[in-house]
Amino acid sequence: MGARCRFLHHPTEPPGVACQAPTGAASDSSAGRPSRAELGRSRVVQKPVPDAQTSDPRAFQIQQLRRRFGPRETEDASGTHLSLRLVPSDPDFPFEIGSLHCVLSVPSGFPSDGTPALSVTNKDIPRGHQVNVERGFDGLVERTPAATLLGLMTALDRNLDAFLAEERRDTFKLVLPTVPRTEGPLAPPASAAPHSPDQLSTAKTKRENETRQLEARLGRHALFQKSTDGLAYVLPLAPRRRADLPVPLQAVGSLRLSVPPLYALQPCRIELLAVGRDAAAATERAFEARASAFPDTTLMGHLNYLAQNMHTMATAEPEPEPDEPAAVAAPARPAAADDKSHVVLIPRPPEWLLVSSGDEGSDYLSSSDDASEAEEDVPELPSKPQRGTALSLPMLELYGIELLELVSLALTVRCERCKQHVDVERADDGKVVAVDCGKCASPLNVAYRKEMLHAHSTRAGFLDLDGCAAVDLLPRWSPSAPRSPPCSSLRSHFIPTCAACSTRFPGPGLVSVRGDTSTDFCRECHRQMSTAAAAVDSRR
Repeated sequence: MGARCRFLHHPTEPPGVACQAPTGAASDSSAGRPSRAELGRSRVVQKPVPDAQTSDPRAFQIQQLRRRFGPRETEDASGTHLSLRLVPSDPDFPFEIGSLHCVLSVPSGFPSDGTPALSVTNKDIPRGHQVNVERGFDGLVERTPAATLLGLMTALDRNLDAFLAEERRDTFKLVLPTVPRTEGPLAPPASAAPHSPDQLSTAKTKRENETRQLEARLGRHALFQKSTDGLAYVLPLAPRRRADLPVPLQAVGSLRLSVPPLYALQPCRIELLAVGRDAAAATERAFEARASAFPDTTLMGHLNYLAQNMHTMATAEPEPEPDEPAAVAAPARPAAADDKSHVVLIPRPPEWLLVSSGDEGSDYLSSSDDASEAEEDVPELPSKPQRGTALSLPMLELYGIELLELVSLALTVRCERCKQHVDVERADDGKVVAVDCGKCASPLNVAYRKEMLHAHSTRAGFLDLDGCAAVDLLPRWSPSAPRSPPCSSLRSHFIPTCAACSTRFPGPGLVSVRGDTSTDFCRECHRQMSTAAAAVDSRR
């Protein structure tokens, strides 16, 4: 082969000697084996396509949606309509939407003829944002024409937050006038007088100021919620005289306040939550009547009045509407027909008996000096004898908590003999804990009797101390010290009760540090519960 031979030759070898490969040399071409690249390409196998997808792709893709979402189906001449719920898979989804309610329309000739369309039906999403989601789905269909219906819904799930974050599109609604027909000539319609620009400007300013005040005072409460359009608020409600309410209303704890765009030219309304509609109708009607009669009262004033006088508003009977045709047709009765006087006695309105609490400077759910306080107060009997050292949390804050119990107490006591501080652990309710002073060996006895903590009581219970005095509640951390957890036995455990569902938190409970906020969630309704105690007070 001469110079074209790929083997090395010794200069003394004659040119006729046969060429041999060196020992140990590997040559893929001489061995007859394929290269790695060729071997990798030969092993690539195309994903098998099911026979059902090839024969009837439309029915195959609809079946995929049935297994994934379980939708409700309706058939008509245009195709199949699937009503389904798409739950966002992103754990950090930024919008307060539990699921996207939508209707997916699949044409009869899909996928060869026609494209799917999406219609959003959520009532808590404004129509302008619904249009953004629907047009975003149409864009996905145009960009990926070969995608399946399940693939399109998966792409919608990934891009749902981007579609909802777009600028809200302007929409309009056509409303047909409902004018009753008359036999005679048409009379000019008696429409309400239009509001002047000054009135609209004043109403807008008043609404902004009062809603800002409402959010500032109640925004930190666990039950506070605000709608996306800013027209409705979910607020806590604690009637001052709950025991005097009708039985169906005694469990009320929250309400929905509707503030119209033209407030206070239009009255605000309420809707009591978690109670029957028939039982709440009288209270809601009385609240709307008062809001119409006193348009200058602030939103906080209306809520204060409701909290103070709900027991009278719930039992007030609606005024009967006058029947004008019957009054005109009724003949006049002569004065001598009966001996009754012409003076008609009407029941005294409840507003005359109670002083209105609609002052802007009053706090929500605060007590006011009204005539009802002159009634005889029934003394509240204590559940346990008031003896010993009272343990109180004077600056206790409860958010989303109905009741709070200090079930296990850990505290620091001071020996009365040598003034040495001793830590006492696990002082449970009704048990006596005996310890010895580490300095003078004096016996120290501590007994704890618990009480319920709630919005109107900050006393955690009573201490029976022998040979010592209470100093502080454990655990005790300094704000500048590192947050290293103390010994598990030197912790005071609190058990809260959820204000929304009245479910008791499981043991051992929460560990609250003085000056810090302890937060957890209800195991039943998953509402947030927070408590904070800024100070501890013990008095004999």
